Amino acid sequence: MLNIGNVINYKRRTNLKFFLLTMLLIAGTMTRGDEWIDSPDGFEYKSNVFSCKITKNGSLRNLKICGENLFRQMLIFGRIKINEKEERIFQTSKATEIKAKSEGVKTLIKASGSLLSEAKEKVAEYKEEIIFAPDKIQFSYEVTTTHEMEMKSWTPFCSLITTPASDIAGRAVDMVELNGKRSILEIQKEYRRKLPWPKKIVQAKIVSDEGVVEISFPNSGKEIISIADGRAWKGKGVEVVLRPLLKSRRWKSNPDTRKSGTVFQWSFIITYDKY
Repeated sequence: MLNIGNVINYKRRTNLKFFLLTMLLIAGTMTRGDEWIDSPDGFEYKSNVFSCKITKNGSLRNLKICGENLFRQMLIFGRIKINEKEERIFQTSKATEIKAKSEGVKTLIKASGSLLSEAKEKVAEYKEEIIFAPDKIQFSYEVTTTHEMEMKSWTPFCSLITTPASDIAGRAVDMVELNGKRSILEIQKEYRRKLPWPKKIVQAKIVSDEGVVEISFPNSGKEIISIADGRAWKGKGVEVVLRPLLKSRRWKSNPDTRKSGTVFQWSFIITYDKY
């Protein structure tokens, strides 16, 4: 991979046109207003604070802050029911488009593609926008269904973040819930018991000796966070789910039916504050 300034390691197939363009970017000639650069095979992002890999399916891998592991994977996830069959949907197929653009100290990423069922049938289309800045990352997602589908008590599509518990064990998580209640729990180094993680979190701060990582929402009251320790069901990782909050949150036995063309949107921000 080639290094674009101190921001993007840009990967492409051997092509003289793009090679020359990349050389100009390395020389620092990308300025505000420059064109978007296609990157169908993904690339690596790196700054003084954040580093990660954007894969060819648009998901994010190995997010590090100041060289320390934070999250191993972030992708769009879905739990739906189509034609009486329950499906678990993951953002794993190659994106239709991935492109990047630099604007001053910011790097903008756009990706779009399809979400497929276990039978490789398209069930939805997605759009993803990521903005990297020196001290924060902004994420925006839009998923449009291409099938009628059923759902029960929670939004069928969300962002799923996973990481081995060992990466963040011993760190405290300071949380504020939708009702304003605040609680602090520590991710256990050795799993002993299931902790009472809140279900409707609107702000979460992961505290370490070096600084604080905050996950929050730009649209207050429209999205929520759920956190779970997978070791409770013999898994190995911690899961963080970020999803839009439905207007109606009724727990009921009969699922809601969502028509083809239904749009789900959510956004969140990851900020780092060094001590």
